[in-house]
Parts: sequence; C-alpha cells; structure tokens
Amino acid sequence: VKEHTFKNNRPDCPRCKAKSNMGYILKRGFDKGVQRYYCKNCGRYFVATTNTVFENTQKSPDTWKKFVHMTIAGKSIRACAEECKLCIQTAFTWRHKILNAFKVHQDSITMNSKIEVDEMFFPVSFKGNHIKGSFNNRKRLPGMSNNLPRKSFKRGSDNKSKSSNDKACVFCMVKNGNEMFCAEVPGVGYMKANMLDNTLAKHIVKDDSVVIADQY
Repeated sequence: VKEHTFKNNRPDCPRCKAKSNMGYILKRGFDKGVQRYYCKNCGRYFVATTNTVFENTQKSPDTWKKFVHMTIAGKSIRACAEECKLCIQTAFTWRHKILNAFKVHQDSITMNSKIEVDEMFFPVSFKGNHIKGSFNNRKRLPGMSNNLPRKSFKRGSDNKSKSSNDKACVFCMVKNGNEMFCAEVPGVGYMKANMLDNTLAKHIVKDDSVVIADQY
C-alpha cells in the first residue's frame, strides 16, 4: 500500500497496529460523546483510549494525573483512594493498570553505549490469608507443598531476614549516567546466569555497548 499524507489526528489501530497515515483508519461517529474510529485492516471499532490504562474510565484526567503521581511517589492504595475520592477496589485496579503499562514500556527498551548495572534487594511480603489464598488454590508442581516459601516472621526486632534468598532482586540499568533507565525483577537472591539472560541480554545491543558492573 502506497503511503499517503492525511490531514488528521487519527490514532493507529491499537489491535492490529495498522497506521492511520496509510489510510486504514476512518472516523465513524461518536460513542457516548467520544470520537469512534474504524480500522479497515482488522474491521474493528475503537476509541483513542482503547487498550490503554484510561479505557472504560469515567474519571477526569486530573484525577488520573494525581493518582499516577501518588503511585510513583510510593503512596499506599488506601492513601491514593482517599486523596482521589475512589473506592479501594478502583484504586487497586488503577494501580495494576499503571504497573502493567510501566512493564510493557520497560520490556521494549534497548540500550547501547555506556551502561551501568547493579542490583537492589527488597523484602518479599507474603501477607494475607493463605488458607484461602493462592498457596492453597494454585495448581502444584511435583514436590510443592502448602507451606510458604520461607518461615513466617515474628513481630518485633527479628522480622527482618538477613538472607538474600528471602528478598526480591531488582536489576537496574542506566545508560550514559541518566539518559535512560530500566529495571526488572528477574527473581530472588543474587543474580545468576539465567537471570542475566532474562534482563541484561534482551535490553542491551551487544555490538555497541560497554557494561560497567561491580565485582560480583
């Protein structure tokens, strides 16, 4: 298909990725006051927010902006719900929509040039009712039990594990000081070869990069 120049601000199709500047996207009326589009490539209708975190939301952009800023700042779901006047379940759903969008963006990042790498460790929480929770309900592989992956911590001074095997490893990569940043959680404990394959290898252009790491 020959590319043409169209005077429009039509988005690309969020489903089949057909390009609007190739003439695939047509305007087809409105849905609840929102401009609706039709894709000639896949034959489906969509609006500008289809397959985004804003899909099927009735809240204002200002509310979303405040919620995103509070999420990035590390505020709790309850605090976000109270400040943005949302119910807890809605705040929980929004939080996971945003985190999923971050993950999709992170997965697409590639880096070259000078890249500094290091890992950080955070405690893994298993808080919840495990009699009714996923540890009892999930399909088990041979050798798996109903027990938690570690012994439960007691309240007080002994509730912090000193072992890295009880902590999630967050592997961080920074390009040229502060030009680009990427982080992933490949598993628990110190980095291993297979964890590097799932993080470092897929994000870095090997022929055009220098990786700077600590001794480990």
